[in-house]
Amino acid sequence: MIATPPCQGMSVANHKKSETEIVRNSLVVESIEMVKKIKPRYFVFENVPAFLKTLCTLRGAEKPIGQAINEELSEFYEIGSKVINFKNYGSNSSRTRTVVIGVSKDLNVLPEVLYPQFREEKTLREVIGHLPKLEWGEINSNDFYHNFRVYREEMRAWVHNLKEGESAFDNEDDSLKPHKIVDGKIVVNTQKNGDKYKRQYWDKVAPCIHTRTDIFSSQNTVHPEEDRVFSIRELMCMMSIPESFKWVEKDLSELNGLLDAEKRKLLKKEELNIRQSIGEAVPTGVFREIAKNIAHQYK
Repeated sequence: MIATPPCQGMSVANHKKSETEIVRNSLVVESIEMVKKIKPRYFVFENVPAFLKTLCTLRGAEKPIGQAINEELSEFYEIGSKVINFKNYGSNSSRTRTVVIGVSKDLNVLPEVLYPQFREEKTLREVIGHLPKLEWGEINSNDFYHNFRVYREEMRAWVHNLKEGESAFDNEDDSLKPHKIVDGKIVVNTQKNGDKYKRQYWDKVAPCIHTRTDIFSSQNTVHPEEDRVFSIRELMCMMSIPESFKWVEKDLSELNGLLDAEKRKLLKKEELNIRQSIGEAVPTGVFREIAKNIAHQYK
């Protein structure tokens, strides 16, 4: 059983959370209860680095999630936990997470042997550098998911001259900084995070993928060379999502065969949902490695 309960109550990226967000961590409690009811041979919990230290409410009492897991499940399971950066364990982007693995005690298998093996991270160039360049608004004819998501054309000047690692807020001219016009005057946007409107590096590991990869004003979304956000295909590569994965009912060959107008209509309908799903996802490569290690126990 695998559980990756939503982490709104724990995420440092959620600036709007309140003191009552602890209620959202109730899905962690539900996951614990499901393990007790289903009694799987193995369970895996995945969440943010502070996962085990975060409070949850269990039968009316507040306690750290790690304590709750041990109190409720350690009688029947050997339980291990590690905080790891997925870039070194089967993913192609930086994503630091807590991974808890429980193994039924009657199997005599230690959780430690099920974690993925360390490997050197790949650079962004190694992960997506092979993909074709895209012109303004282009949908690659051989890959529906490799597309240039358009935006207001006047914004292009904000990122056009950026070098790798630079943000549009680094531009000296206020007209080239993210801004709006109020009463005929330039009002520069507030820079809340340094990773907004920031061009990424080719030869560093890909950034952590978030849910709003459709806009420059989100975190680490600007392509290292081109004046656009990352395409869906590039995001899939970073999150180790198989090329064959179907986001819509049609196969890739069917999607590629659509007329341009049909492609744009379908992207308008589905693209934001796909991008958000990728940002919410757990890199499949990490769990593939854990699954292989579990399967190895039966050889």
